[in-house]
Amino acid sequence: MLPMRSKRAKAKGQPVIALRQERSIPFTKLLARLLMKEQGIAGADRLSLAASFAGLSDHILLKRVQDGFETGALGTLLATLEVGYLRIAGLDRNDCVAKTAVAARLRG
Repeated sequence: MLPMRSKRAKAKGQPVIALRQERSIPFTKLLARLLMKEQGIAGADRLSLAASFAGLSDHILLKRVQDGFETGALGTLLATLEVGYLRIAGLDRNDCVAKTAVAARLRG
């Protein structure tokens, strides 16, 4: 489903932006080491996009927490691209997607 949405957006000339989770905060790094086989730790070999997203995005941004707007990079990119409407999709709609959608809504 996600690859099709990305392909449709690209066909319409709409930018596709991927947010890659990077665990760089000490507590989240510890959790990743203990519970996730070091997946997503900043600087680790296993820091990559999920396979279903590979090659589909025009832009890849890093995020440290569930809210994709937390670092400011997403807001800056959206302003640069003059994006005013978002379609948000992802692997974990109950956490990361939900937090990013709420953050987007709060920003108008």
